[in-house]
Parts: sequence; C-alpha cells; structure tokens
Amino acid sequence: MVTNPLIGYLTNKPMKWTRKRGFHSPWIIISGVPTIILFLLLFTPPIVMGFESVLPILIYYLVISCLYDTAYSLFQIHSFGAFPAHFRGDLTRRKAGAITQVFTFSANFFVIMIWSQIIILGDKTSFTIAAFVSTICLAVSLVIFIPGSKESDEIKERFILGYEATEKMSFLSTLKMAIKQKNFMLVLVAYLSFMIALGLTSMNAAYFVDAVLQEEQDIRTIGSLFMLCSSFLTMPLWIRVAKKIGHSRA
Repeated sequence: MVTNPLIGYLTNKPMKWTRKRGFHSPWIIISGVPTIILFLLLFTPPIVMGFESVLPILIYYLVISCLYDTAYSLFQIHSFGAFPAHFRGDLTRRKAGAITQVFTFSANFFVIMIWSQIIILGDKTSFTIAAFVSTICLAVSLVIFIPGSKESDEIKERFILGYEATEKMSFLSTLKMAIKQKNFMLVLVAYLSFMIALGLTSMNAAYFVDAVLQEEQDIRTIGSLFMLCSSFLTMPLWIRVAKKIGHSRA
C-alpha cells in the first residue's frame, strides 16, 4: 500500500541505463533475486533461546519483512507493467490473461499439495524444508520468466514517447489525483479486501484442518482440487463476459 506507489513513481520512467536494457526487464531481474532470497530468510530466523530472544526475533522479522515487501513490490510493479507493454489489444490480453490464470491456479494447487505433505504444525524444521522447496521453484520460474520479459526496440520506443508526451507531476500531486478518482478507490478497496480475505484463508487453512476438522493436512489437497476444477470450468464463462462487455469493465 505504501511502497508500491512510491517505488512505481521512482522507477517507472526512462533512465540512461534502462533506455538500453529495457524499462521493465532489468528491474524484474534486480528485484526478483532478492525477493527469492528474502522469502527464504523469512522461514530461517536465527536460533536463539530464552525470553531475551523475543526482541531480536521481532527485529529480525520486521527488517526482513520490510525488505521483502520492498523487493516484491518492485518485482510486482514491473512484471505487471510489462504485461500491457508486450500484449497489445483486448483480444491478445484476454488470451494471455487466460493462460496466466491457468498457470496461477495450477501453481496454487501444487503448492498446497506439496506443502501439506511437508509441513507439520509445531515442527519448525518442516516449514524450513517447505521454504527451501518453494525457493527452488521460484528460482526456476524466474529463470524461465526473464527471457519472456525482454523488451523489443519497439516497446522501448513506445515507452519513451509515451513518457515524454505525458505531463510531469510530483508524487504527491499524482497521489492526490488518484485518491480523488472514486472508481479507482472502489477498485482498490475491493482488491484490498479480497487479498486480505484470501491471505487469511490461506494462513488459517492449516489450523482449521488441524483444530476444527481434526484431519491430516493432506486433506487440503482435496479442497484445492475442487477449487482448481471450478476455476477451469468457470474460466470460459468469464472470458465470454469480458469479450461481451469489455475487458476493463469485466
């Protein structure tokens, strides 16, 4: 909420070195690597004993969380920013978006399936092992993602022309203008509420299975499978809706 607008304002502009390397792909590489490393560090805190360990661990998590959020925000801004630059037109973006959702839903299913086999509540080591597995998957994904994010000369030129033709505004002025846009704020509140609900559901699922259902964690795979199937079944419907009423309104 705080870092994204500021990081976007500072980096989403032509610079001497980005004019040659690209306006999104260099930032994706620069932020992607530390994001993966910091993700692993979140699950590998220093081992300390006694009551005095509370403060050092708290400071550790605050620092790592802030650094992770900053790195991930930079990665997210430019990976999302590269999407409309590479895919032009509603039809192309709908197709690319549909493929993206297929991979997203599939990845979510496999994450839950693998993590439920590894994680044991109360066992710190199991969380660390799961984090290592995730780190390997993230590293492989980044290596695959980087070539696809490379920007052509046409994309670079279009970005420069668009930036030069746009009226320059300060960060605070831009922020005030965005806040005054009611439709934007409604979308922002809805998106924020959805992400909070999704995050709480994901974080509490393991405890719900353990404390309420009193079942093994691998039962989460069944629920995730139903979610995957329902997502695939309803995707054609939402693609039709988007095609009929317009991509942005859908």
